[in-house]
Amino acid sequence: MRVDNYDFRDLANRFEDEYERALAAIGTFNVAVFGDTGAGKSTLINAVFGRQLAATDIGDSITQHITYHGGAPEPLGIYDNRGFGLDDASDVDSIIAELRRIVAENKARPISERIHVVWFVTNSYSRRFLESHARFVRALADLGLPVMMVLTQVPTTRDGEYHKDAVALAEHIKKLRLPSTPRGKVYMVNSIGDPDLGQPAHGLRELLEGTFPVVPAAVHEALIAAQRVDLDLKRKKARQIVLGSAAAAGGSGAVPVPIVSDAGVLAIVMTMIAKVSAAYGITLGKRRTMRVAAVAFSGGATIASGRIVAKLVATMVAKSAGKAVPYVNFAVAAVSAGTAAALTSASGFAWMKVCERMLVEPDLKEEDASRIFAEEFTTRSKESAPKK
Repeated sequence: MRVDNYDFRDLANRFEDEYERALAAIGTFNVAVFGDTGAGKSTLINAVFGRQLAATDIGDSITQHITYHGGAPEPLGIYDNRGFGLDDASDVDSIIAELRRIVAENKARPISERIHVVWFVTNSYSRRFLESHARFVRALADLGLPVMMVLTQVPTTRDGEYHKDAVALAEHIKKLRLPSTPRGKVYMVNSIGDPDLGQPAHGLRELLEGTFPVVPAAVHEALIAAQRVDLDLKRKKARQIVLGSAAAAGGSGAVPVPIVSDAGVLAIVMTMIAKVSAAYGITLGKRRTMRVAAVAFSGGATIASGRIVAKLVATMVAKSAGKAVPYVNFAVAAVSAGTAAALTSASGFAWMKVCERMLVEPDLKEEDASRIFAEEFTTRSKESAPKK
């Protein structure tokens, strides 16, 4: 099969299938975020997960008071109490009753469909924590739900210390000896920094790190994919996928079969790219993500727009073989194990760059994705190409 005759629409089809499998394998991390109206729940969720809980994103109303946002196939699901005040005893009783039903129903479901942790959110500027709040937290714990206490909009002094009023409120909550985890700790957070006021964002990483030990290990990969606080966690997971795929591609090398056929290295590469996308938590919609992946990998949406990987890999194969291999014919060349692994590795690290760009720029144009991919692929392939 010649590359110039290859239908790159097959890339999109392959990516769609593998992307769905990768998302399903990661599962879903479910967090319940409860607190009074104005407690800063939406701001906190947006800061940690890049997800809006605004009125335009009302989610699915699963009970009178509780809304569920996201969920499978996304790596993140969010329960919240839709702005109902927890200072109202009747609302507290209703929400507890509704949660009791939800928890009971979820016991028969897979782990990825259960509530994994509750973040109980209080605005530090409110300077209050009511008995109804304490009663609600105790009720959550009685349902077997791990509860983490979070103070939002916590200001700091010029010396980087928490404001004394926030500290006093945190100490008041601790003295109540609530069944929160770990050991009654209150997480102090400022979700959005304000440079004009000299107030940095803080506490998000500590909250995230504290969440991992609390939730089941089975949803750790989903939490890594969903969060936006620690990019290194995503990189570490993606790197594992890339290196594992490169090793697999190396094992399939030295076989004189079309590299862009179902039996060749491309199958491994596209599976890898789908898994990396899922590991980064790219949730732009599978059609959008699929289109970007196909364009970046093929170098264009049409045959006329070129095939970046095909051209670049032809050079790599030629150097490995010690002779010229025209890129339109390289697909039927015997590919060495080292070249196959280098191709896969370069493709994986290049796609990691595209994913990281999409996290901060969801509307990234296909041509920009293709350029980023090509630049990183070129650099990586030069570094990793096997030497004669």
